[in-house]
Order: sequence, then structure tokens, then C-alpha cells
Amino acid sequence: MNKEDRNRLNISREGEQPPIYHYDREDRLSRPGAPRRDPKLGFFRRNRSLTIVLLDLFILLLIGLGIYFFLSGRSYQGNLGGYSLVLRGFPYKDIVFATLTVKRTAPPENSYTSGILSERIFIHFTLSGKGNKPAEGEGGYYLSAQLPGKRAEEIILREAIPSVEGADTLYAEIKIGEKTKRLNRELNQ
Repeated sequence: MNKEDRNRLNISREGEQPPIYHYDREDRLSRPGAPRRDPKLGFFRRNRSLTIVLLDLFILLLIGLGIYFFLSGRSYQGNLGGYSLVLRGFPYKDIVFATLTVKRTAPPENSYTSGILSERIFIHFTLSGKGNKPAEGEGGYYLSAQLPGKRAEEIILREAIPSVEGADTLYAEIKIGEKTKRLNRELNQ
């Protein structure tokens, strides 16, 4: 190491201690390989690794929300034996109007349409409050109808149910043949 390099690095020896290196920051940043900071760049442009991490977290959040909404079923919709079911409920004064829309989505599994017996749907509507599910077969209102025969045909079944104090959920137990499905819908006040 020559004298010029030693002066440039400001190397000094004090007694028997190891060498101590002193450097000048402006001198280091003035060299050709030194990083350049542009004050015009924003926070995320200056911190690329932070930007990448935040972008990855945002993408994972979007994927998680997509999976959640895709996999979580709606409790007021369902399929049963080739039929699509949608339950709706609307409270008005002391009555709850319950509507069940039944739409055929597939050919019938057991076709009795040529004989005396035809496919029927049986519905049991009940009301409950504060998240308490009513016991099966407990009170409520029963309704029955003939199922739609052709594909994409639908029927709408309606019932007016006297409201129970504190009732906030409408339940419908639907039976088609031997299969049963239970739907529920929060009532909007």
C-alpha cells in the first residue's frame, strides 16, 4: 500500500492496536460504483424489496378471499335431487313472507310423471331468533307442490307466516323424494 492510498483511506496506527479505518462518506459516494439516490423517486421506488413483499402479501390476500368466497356456500341456496333451491324471507309488520324458488337443473332421477304418482316437494317453514335453530318437526308451516317437469322450468312457492317476537332467521326444511335439505335466511328488518 503506497502513501497516497494510505492518506486516502486515512489509516492510522495508535500504539499496538489493530488498524482503524476512517473514510469519508462523500468520497465513497462520489466513486463510480456507488449507489445513487434520486430524491424525485417515491417511497416504493426507493425500497424495491419492501414493494415486492407488500405486493406478494396483497396477491395472497386476494387469492385467500377468492377461495373463501368460492368455497363458502350460501346458507339460503342449495341443490337437491337435480333442483336448484333459493330461499327468501321478508318481514312486514307481524308477518314474514317466505318464498322458495325451485328450478330444475338436471333430468329427474326417478321419473313418475307417466304414472299417477308425480314428484312432489314438501317444505316446512319455521322461524327462530338469536341463532337458535328450531328442532326438526317443531311447529312451523307446511307446504307441498308438484315439482317442475321440464329442464329450466321453475316454480315459486310462497307462504305468509305470522312473525314470532325476536325472530331473526327463517328456516326451510325441503324434502324431495327421500332427500332432505335445510336452508336458512337472515331476515332483514
